[in-house]
Amino acid sequence: MLFRSHPIGNQTIEALQTLSFAVTATDIDIPSNVLALSVNGLPDGADFDPATGQFVWIPAEAQAPGLYPVTFTATDDGVPPLSSTETLTITVTEPARPVTLAGVEISDGQFRFTFTTQPGRSYLVQAKTDLEDPVWMDVQVLPAGPTPPEFIVEIEDASTRYYRVLTLE
Repeated sequence: MLFRSHPIGNQTIEALQTLSFAVTATDIDIPSNVLALSVNGLPDGADFDPATGQFVWIPAEAQAPGLYPVTFTATDDGVPPLSSTETLTITVTEPARPVTLAGVEISDGQFRFTFTTQPGRSYLVQAKTDLEDPVWMDVQVLPAGPTPPEFIVEIEDASTRYYRVLTLE
């Protein structure tokens, strides 16, 4: 091989977000040969400019979750032509969905609630006693599972507490 490509590596992107990177290669011959870039396995909706090596893709929601192998090739104009390839996998994850309360219960001195989840995501429960306070306290991290996670806290006094659930990446 008389030139080298610069590895990109596997990529992960959330659907509806932009993935953008440049594919580059350098000829180490003296004098240098002209290099041409090409791609195989370009996902639907993705764009690759062989003149600049720029790859851009905003995966549609319907493309998640999914794995998309893409092969980039740099070929020189030597005789015989030489080439270098890199196959990478683009992992498209589902976009984060708003957390939806599934149930609330107060019984036996406990406050408990459940909420809907997405596979592969974790959730952070936060609390505060004053809505005017800009600071939320982290209470517990709950993983997604086959059933909605359940948050339980002992009711210790009559004070008011506010809770929220954040989706973690």
